[in-house]
Amino acid sequence: MDILLHIGQSKTGTSAIQAYLTLNRTFLAEQSVLYPSVKVGGMPLDIGNHNALADALLGLSRFPYLTADQYFDAFFTEAETLGINQMILSAEHFFGGEPRIWDVETEDEYFSIYRKKVEKLANFLQGHNVTILVYLRPQVDWIKSAIIQTVRISGLISKKNLYEDDRQFFCMMKPVMKYSQIVKIWDEVIKPQDFIVVPYDRQKLRNESSITDFLSRVQIDKYQFPYGDSDLEINPSFTREYTEVKKIINHSQHSKNSERVIVKCLSWLSERSRFPRHYDLEPELENEIAAFARKENQGLRTRFMSEEQLRMLSPEPSTKQAKRCPSDAEIAYALKLFNQMYKGPIGRFLIVDYTIRDLLRRRSPGLHSLIHQVKRYTRQIKHRA
Repeated sequence: MDILLHIGQSKTGTSAIQAYLTLNRTFLAEQSVLYPSVKVGGMPLDIGNHNALADALLGLSRFPYLTADQYFDAFFTEAETLGINQMILSAEHFFGGEPRIWDVETEDEYFSIYRKKVEKLANFLQGHNVTILVYLRPQVDWIKSAIIQTVRISGLISKKNLYEDDRQFFCMMKPVMKYSQIVKIWDEVIKPQDFIVVPYDRQKLRNESSITDFLSRVQIDKYQFPYGDSDLEINPSFTREYTEVKKIINHSQHSKNSERVIVKCLSWLSERSRFPRHYDLEPELENEIAAFARKENQGLRTRFMSEEQLRMLSPEPSTKQAKRCPSDAEIAYALKLFNQMYKGPIGRFLIVDYTIRDLLRRRSPGLHSLIHQVKRYTRQIKHRA
């Protein structure tokens, strides 16, 4: 088979790409392109990405609780049944995910386990023509987005408070930002037929769209897709003041379902906010990260990137004036609005909703899968082209 591995990176429009592929999954299959999904209760479970598969490579069991062998058995069986010889796998957790940097003691341990993940994947891909596509966001921009995302979902992915301050977070995440070392592991282990490394600058992407750019690079942009558009937005970040609110909330532990409700409430409140979603660092730290990036990215030169692309990935620190940060009073007011929503009827309804969903996921996966089908049809109606 011809297998396209879209390995991320996170915060490069991956969720929008995956949502677009999921919406058009049936149409793609009709064009002999498989964006695979496992079946639960005889129905495809349209989670949207292959992160659970990526984590299963190191034995982590996530819903729908399959092993890596079971995933690939299902994917290749579906391809054979449909007579398809082109497959797309997309997961940010290929590039990131397991191992989690906060669960290891040293950088050497991190890269040792990381290589084992890629080696396990390579075993399943033997005998197939593999192309790897990765979008790399400049480290300074990536860490700003990663701070917002980590603060947002910290309670869902770890019992630790992963974020203390910007500098601590940068020091913790340094191995994840060693792009040349990560890319070389993929190149050495997978030995892809082609390795496409793209510096992520939305304004430089085709039509300034991650979706359009992806379809073009995968050479499936010739089709008239029935659902979605190139501006599809999935999981927008919290605005600045609600990121600060979540930092406060993260000092206390909550159940997983309570965390999901907190995130949902803050997302809704962010939609009404006038503050930007952009996160600013102190100039001294930003300069330090930029210097780190310029040094680390030299390993991508020639083999993976041209000089022009390298400059896009390792730009000089911006001299633009930082956006205004919310004041203590504005953060306090945002926290008040959150508490009103979280402790009010909306929050109570969401707690019941997520509790039922969690129960169905564990006790009645077939019914849970049926609900996924209803949601998929609803999204298709909403996003009909």
